[in-house]
Amino acid sequence: MSTKLQVAGVGEVVVLTKSTAKTIRLSVRPGRPVTVTMPPRTPLRLVTSFVASKSNWITIQRARYPEEVVAMHDVEALRRQAKQILPAKLSYFAATWGMRYAGVTIKNMRSRWGSCSSTNHINLSLFLVLLPEELCDYVLLHELAHTVQKNHQVDFWQTLDELCGGPGMAKKIDRKLTVWTKQHAGSF
Repeated sequence: MSTKLQVAGVGEVVVLTKSTAKTIRLSVRPGRPVTVTMPPRTPLRLVTSFVASKSNWITIQRARYPEEVVAMHDVEALRRQAKQILPAKLSYFAATWGMRYAGVTIKNMRSRWGSCSSTNHINLSLFLVLLPEELCDYVLLHELAHTVQKNHQVDFWQTLDELCGGPGMAKKIDRKLTVWTKQHAGSF
């Protein structure tokens, strides 16, 4: 169950009641209202005073995200964009390299860029559309390589090198992706 509150100095706060929650938890993410998760039967006045007491911390967390980053993270807008772009690119790469996959799903994944199941169903993070094109393409090729090689052993990297343009290219682009991800950590 969710409730919306207005808290002075903070603005809109979404309050979620979770049966598994043991404590009150506060979350600040770009493009989203402040969210509080609480155990059942927690009085709303307690939540309001808790949020008000954390207003300085909330301000600091919000300052970490420049306005343009917050605007870019309208998740539904990103999802629409990702659904237009990513399946078409994946299909193009699969056809170009003669690879097959069972299907593709665009998900709100924040801890990984993509995954490939044992049945060759590919899941892609909607945040891929924020990557530079070279890195986005690399992730798509990486997941396609998993349709042939299910692990990250030597054969996988050789397959991915072929897709990326030659020996050593896959690891080189993978390092670029790692650097980009670290530089933008916390942005989504």
